[in-house]
Amino acid sequence: MNQRTINIWREQKCLNETMNPAGVAQTEENETNYFLALLSEVNEHQECYIWKHWAKETKDGRRWEAIDPQNAKVEAIDILFFFMSLLQVNGTEEEDFFKIWDAAWADKELEPARNPVIEAANLLLERTHLGVYTLVKLLKFYFPTEAEALSVYQKKLQVNYDRMKRGRRQVGDTLAEEENRNIH
Repeated sequence: MNQRTINIWREQKCLNETMNPAGVAQTEENETNYFLALLSEVNEHQECYIWKHWAKETKDGRRWEAIDPQNAKVEAIDILFFFMSLLQVNGTEEEDFFKIWDAAWADKELEPARNPVIEAANLLLERTHLGVYTLVKLLKFYFPTEAEALSVYQKKLQVNYDRMKRGRRQVGDTLAEEENRNIH
């Protein structure tokens, strides 16, 4: 395991403990909160694509076309944040996570997701260690290397801390979209 990789698990745990006094304690409330957050991020990722089967764009042959590819990358990183959080509150150990994470990134047979919207949705069904492989498949769609994915993770982590400091609101925070657009 490389040192940079180890940091994302610990950084995520630290972020969770900063945002929530219960941190990553194994409670039903934490599991529910992180699952709902993961669900929301999967939905935000989906909204970066033309996905509605009844839409005119789909009938014109454009289904699954990216509407906002740059934001889709950031939403994939947000999915990483909450998937790791969910694993942490379910008792997954750092070492176990990285055994699978490292294997997935090293797996030359593991191709990037063909359809990132479907792959992101699959994470909701795979709340197990196997989900780490699904997550890496999604990340490989956007990032050719682990280093690139983790670089964006670190940038988004800083944005999340900045949002906490300013007291980010769920409704009416127009700065959030601009911040996401500036993450590359």
